[in-house]
Amino acid sequence: MSDFTKERVLSWLSNIEANGCTISTRNQRLAGIRSFLAFAADEEPVYMDIFIPIGKIHVKKGNKPSKDFLNQEEFQEISKSIPSGSELSIKHYVLLSTLYETGARVQEICDMKQEDISYGKNCSVKIYGKGRKTRIVYISSDMASILKEYCTGFSVKEGNLFRNRYGETLTDSGIDYIIKKYTAIARERLPSLKYKKVSAHTF
Repeated sequence: MSDFTKERVLSWLSNIEANGCTISTRNQRLAGIRSFLAFAADEEPVYMDIFIPIGKIHVKKGNKPSKDFLNQEEFQEISKSIPSGSELSIKHYVLLSTLYETGARVQEICDMKQEDISYGKNCSVKIYGKGRKTRIVYISSDMASILKEYCTGFSVKEGNLFRNRYGETLTDSGIDYIIKKYTAIARERLPSLKYKKVSAHTF
């Protein structure tokens, strides 16, 4: 335990950064050391004098990576890449439109249910986020009409809104596959998409 000094930990953190670890990894390693020393101090209060100075080492802030987003033209080009005529195409179109219109996270789309949609004067979707926190996202009347026709046409009366061809709830990897499939086609026609990493988060 005597090896855990503030100076030695700071030196070690600097060393792993110099050897290629990212700031995020450096902060994770520091968090691991803090957790261990907090546990040790809880078991043996005599180690509190070791934990306190290391607990005061600041988490390092790094540059936040720039996040890509889709403009309207790019979204429309991806939508146009979905072939028309089949039931699967309709499902994929509604899925991507809902993702774009609501700005929901991929897991929130997976969990979205038919009964979460509210039609009327103020059309909206109830979204269940992290920690089961809910929020209401208002959608356009056009999007509400698309969802209503989708639910009627595919007899979605209750339960998860989006399902795969086997009737199972669509997963985040399933949604990722759909996005990549049509984005790859759209990239051939729209140069700006060639320089973007498109994912559910991008929508």
